[in-house]
Amino acid sequence: MKLLLREYPLRKMILWWPLLPQGDRLQETLNMLKSALMFTKEKLNFIIVAEDRLIESFKEKLGEWKSFTNDGFTFRVLPLTFPSDNPLEWKKLFKPCAAQRLFLPNLLENVDSILYMDTDTLFLTPVESVNSGVMLMNLTRMRAFRWREYVVPIYKKYKLKITWGDQDIINIIFHYHPDKLYIYSCRFNYRPDHCMYTSVCKPAESQGVAVIHGSRGFFHSEKQPIFQAVYRSFEEFQLGGDIYREFYQPLEVYLEAAQNNNCGSIKDIFLKNVRKYMDLDFDNT
Repeated sequence: MKLLLREYPLRKMILWWPLLPQGDRLQETLNMLKSALMFTKEKLNFIIVAEDRLIESFKEKLGEWKSFTNDGFTFRVLPLTFPSDNPLEWKKLFKPCAAQRLFLPNLLENVDSILYMDTDTLFLTPVESVNSGVMLMNLTRMRAFRWREYVVPIYKKYKLKITWGDQDIINIIFHYHPDKLYIYSCRFNYRPDHCMYTSVCKPAESQGVAVIHGSRGFFHSEKQPIFQAVYRSFEEFQLGGDIYREFYQPLEVYLEAAQNNNCGSIKDIFLKNVRKYMDLDFDNT
């Protein structure tokens, strides 16, 4: 789920917070932000919500990147903020920082809407062409709905029964209010589950993967080499470099080497939108 920002003059916003050990979460998140910058033609506004120990590292690296992009984006780095009555309990819910998104309507009270991204996601298409993503949040509507007034009572009622923390709370709210939820295509949240046994995301087969989600550590695991190959390509690319020679060509090589499995057998779905962005229309050649 996600939504486009209406905070002018910037037209898009990406918000995320890390869920990994300190070193990994910094690099993984920088790769996600890099993937957004590589393909966009818009000026992006990033809001990063992070633990205190990571804030300066993000400010330093993103400050460097601004020089490569001629100030093509802006950013803010905010500390974690939970309800004052029990902040430690919320912080430890499911994984560190995961529950922060439950309170975004209050944390970002002057923001209309955001495109929420986890750290373990990568764009394979321009942000401005993505109609859905990891989580679309119209904060104005959520505030009007009185979102926070549902979150705390549901947590208190079900906290001994929920397994997936903040995600369970969100699911419970939408169970009772299905009209408030928009279901989007699997190609905007493509996970290993969509191909590890057989290909089950038909929109990705026809239109390509738009956002790849390396959930459960698959970007760093050899269980599904195709996900590791995509992540490696973004990690090695230096922002400001030649996208065709320094990103696309290595990506093709890595995907070719990782195709001896079910996900690898449909490797072209990970290239389709990159080719479209670069005017490499292989389908009509």
